[in-house]
Amino acid sequence: MKRHNNAGLIFRNLAQGILTSKHLALGSFGRSIRSRRGSGVAIKAIARKIACYYYRVMTQGGEFVEKGIQVYEEHLKEKQRKYLEKMAFKLDLQLVPV
Repeated sequence: MKRHNNAGLIFRNLAQGILTSKHLALGSFGRSIRSRRGSGVAIKAIARKIACYYYRVMTQGGEFVEKGIQVYEEHLKEKQRKYLEKMAFKLDLQLVPV
């Protein structure tokens, strides 16, 4: 039996608003998940990230700083580049920049 508490409801409501945001990295993260898995899964994923950020701020102190969508997309490109380099090495291929 599933139960939803008030905190979860609040985080999910926040996630719905962030999903449509065009300036937040969490919005970009959610849209990429929504395109693959659907809206419900994306909202749940964003809500979980918000809850983790909230917990970290409350237990360890400090501040949460939104770095923006550009930093997030650069991070994704860097991850893809590293993955391609790893696969090229594994397959004994050479990457040539364009």
